[in-house]
Amino acid sequence: MNGRKVSVLADENQTQGQHQIQWSSKQKGFLKPVEGIYICKITTSGKTEVVKLLVQNK
Repeated sequence: MNGRKVSVLADENQTQGQHQIQWSSKQKGFLKPVEGIYICKITTSGKTEVVKLLVQNK
């Protein structure tokens, strides 16, 4: 792992409820991610969760 920030997918307040965010290489400014393990940090109402994501390009 390089420890570099790859992207910020959302950086604004959201209304309460479920939300879905997709990381797509077709969106402007996004590069197709290299295969590997990525760390995803999600912060909501002062609570932070960190998860590992495995990317496999097919």
